Amino acid sequence: LITTVSAQSDWSADFVLDPFPSPYLSDWQNNPAIGQAIIFNGSSETVNVRLRMTIVRSGKGQVASGLSRVFAFPPGASTDLRTTDLIDYGSIDYDKSYEDIAVRTGRLPEGEYEACLRIETESGSLILDRICATFTIVYPDPPYLVFPIDGESILSKLPIFQWTAVQTPVGYSVNYNIRIAEMLEGQSPAQSLSANYPHFERSNLMNTNLQYPLDGPGFVKGKRYAWQVQALDSRGYPPSANNGRSEIWTFLFDADTTTPIEYKRLAGRVVDSATSEPLVGATIVYR
Repeated sequence: LITTVSAQSDWSADFVLDPFPSPYLSDWQNNPAIGQAIIFNGSSETVNVRLRMTIVRSGKGQVASGLSRVFAFPPGASTDLRTTDLIDYGSIDYDKSYEDIAVRTGRLPEGEYEACLRIETESGSLILDRICATFTIVYPDPPYLVFPIDGESILSKLPIFQWTAVQTPVGYSVNYNIRIAEMLEGQSPAQSLSANYPHFERSNLMNTNLQYPLDGPGFVKGKRYAWQVQALDSRGYPPSANNGRSEIWTFLFDADTTTPIEYKRLAGRVVDSATSEPLVGATIVYR
């Protein structure tokens, strides 16, 4: 979205921003492609200019403001400034209601915004004002569950749970928490996860999959379970939409748990004869 303002007959400016830019402040600081301002100095002399950017969240008031460094604008020429030039990030002044969110999470809150530039001489005289562009902050998608498929019957005693990764900037650490709860009669999947004591829970997973551990509580044949994954960053904040939480899926545990397990030794390993899954600390029974 572009706004063109000419407050003086010899100056004009165009300001354009990605309508859906990254919410991460590190991207605004390092990615020049988020936006640009093209400023034309139609005067007959070089002018030292500083820009002030103000960001306002719709219905919530001002979020932050900051100054750029000083630029020398040559006469009769256009100067192209990118987002990395528009603010000296050491000069940013956050509104107190947003400082904790922005500084501690490193992200702008979701919502609709307006960014406006004010162009001044180095001494503070106004050249152009209210050069504005609007944009919307939308957080990345939360993790999506992949396997076991929703509603599926599971035959393995040690199933593998899989989900997709949350898309974040390079170097932005994300970990995952998984929660599994038994569904009691009359409960919805969401109710079972929020109200019941977890059947199994594991935090700070760096990968997007989990092999159910041997020491995990056993599933009960014929019981249905709900499960969900939540993504959190290194500070414990959700980096995606829906508070970092995936959708909720269910599965029916249908493995045979009544027949005694028969073990056999293959190539020096102890494995389940039915599934060929390795078993640790198992007693070898020859049949």
